[in-house]
Amino acid sequence: MKKLFLMLAMALAVAVPAVAQQTASLWWGYGDGQSIWKGVGGGTNASTQTAAIKVPADVVASYAGSRIKSIRFAVTSNTGSATDVSYFLTTDVMAIADDERTTVGTLYKGWHTFQLATPYEIVAGQDLYIGYTATGSRPVAIVDEPGCEGSCWMGSGKKIYDYGVMEGYKYTLGIQVLIEADDFEAGLSFAEAGDVKAETTGGVIPITMRSISPVAVSNYTISYSVDGQSVGSVKANCNLKEIGDTHSVELPLPTLELGSHVYEVEVTAINGKAVTAGVKAQGNLEILKYVMYRKHVIEECTGTWCGYCVRGLVAMREMRKNHPDRFIGIAVHGRDSYATSSYATLLGRISGYPSAFFNRSRIVGTEPSEMEVAFQNAAELTDCEIKIDGVEYTNSSRNTVDVHMRYRSATNHNRIDYRVAIVTLEDYIGDSQANYYSGGGMGPMGGFENMGSYAWVELMDVARDITSYTGIINSVPADLEEGKWYEYTYRYTLPNTIRDRSNVSIVVLLQNANGSEILNADKTEKIYEPGEMGIESVSVAEPSTSVSYDIYGRRLDEGAEKPGFSIRNGKVIYTK
Repeated sequence: MKKLFLMLAMALAVAVPAVAQQTASLWWGYGDGQSIWKGVGGGTNASTQTAAIKVPADVVASYAGSRIKSIRFAVTSNTGSATDVSYFLTTDVMAIADDERTTVGTLYKGWHTFQLATPYEIVAGQDLYIGYTATGSRPVAIVDEPGCEGSCWMGSGKKIYDYGVMEGYKYTLGIQVLIEADDFEAGLSFAEAGDVKAETTGGVIPITMRSISPVAVSNYTISYSVDGQSVGSVKANCNLKEIGDTHSVELPLPTLELGSHVYEVEVTAINGKAVTAGVKAQGNLEILKYVMYRKHVIEECTGTWCGYCVRGLVAMREMRKNHPDRFIGIAVHGRDSYATSSYATLLGRISGYPSAFFNRSRIVGTEPSEMEVAFQNAAELTDCEIKIDGVEYTNSSRNTVDVHMRYRSATNHNRIDYRVAIVTLEDYIGDSQANYYSGGGMGPMGGFENMGSYAWVELMDVARDITSYTGIINSVPADLEEGKWYEYTYRYTLPNTIRDRSNVSIVVLLQNANGSEILNADKTEKIYEPGEMGIESVSVAEPSTSVSYDIYGRRLDEGAEKPGFSIRNGKVIYTK
């Protein structure tokens, strides 16, 4: 699982050129300085809560010598105000000294800004915690951003936990500080660098860097080692113009033995200039024979007429945001203008709206926390995978596409009946959505509590068509060889219900024959123009619908029927 570091959502107070040599300032932290998602901390009765964001020492090092001049943060309370509020900057959130606190008294719900009486000098070498203490009914305000390490340290008394990484919570506090410096230098931090699983050959260490300075970054160099042995360095060109901009790079691994290893990475240069105090990160590296990540699919049954279905909209939005690489959402509409008959079988399995299927094998709740828990409890790796190599229009009318894909299995299979299904999704469809959360009587729900009983929304992941609920017959060979990639291309006619082809995504599902479980999946939002991929046009014949099984349910190769009873196209046949 990747490890997330501090997310910097900052806005410049003074524009600074790439070669800044002047005093400048910037807001640094989380939130937008205006909006609040909801209040947390304690129960409905008043309690005293402490909340803080953690700035890791490696990030602090990039700002050594700078000054914090102001702080702004958001508070909330079910009673409308929080009392006994004080803010602090400290290196130890578990033991905040009295002289590190500044008391401000009672604050009403919202964001508040305070100028420090004496600017806080940032010193390298220690973590820094920035936060406040307040008393009220759920007085801690969180913002609508994905939680990560350091984004939410919270608790009462001496019991303070990192809710930014805690399963089921992952909160982000609305806290920012104004930093001033005479000469900002280009700076980077590791946004993502953690434990990695890779195969013996062809593996990589995926790294994401984040800009933490107003100085633009055009390139950086990372040196890395495995088990203490230098592997080399990679220079990455990028275009990080603003604070918070990110850039990802893959560090190639040498051939490694199966088992556990440790890697270390360090930024050694930025914009061609050597970094004297390098930013470092390390993680565990597990080498496996096969690494097949499972992309989990949630098919949510919804409708614009359904007032409770807004919680599914919020949950799917949060899943897309928090797990962009390993989650695929499909909004299956029923009883409205976006319903498709191709998904009638799935809709026939539900007892009410909204409902959601996790990998089609089980129903899960549609609350954001319920989908998240299902995802966290599901296996990260599986024994088969499918990849989209590209989707390409076949003609200038752009009504048909060739879907190029490949799949493989970690084990040998004989006479299986796996199949591929293709789903067309459309995003950004504006429409009116019934909203039972309007007015806040049912509690917060991703902003819908502040919208009308019919909310204008942009519908996402709308299922326009699925080639077949049970999959395309003969799209996967009956026999699969362990580890071998099998290529498959299917020519597919896009549904005529699509409003805007620029908002279309294609999803491929690797599933069992009766459609009761999705084994793995892949998705692409890119459709190439005819000939753009450089792949010769493939004539894909209509698949045979003649499939036979023996009496034990095992699929038979065509022409392999043996004397006795077998099943062909759902009928029992006796062969002499």
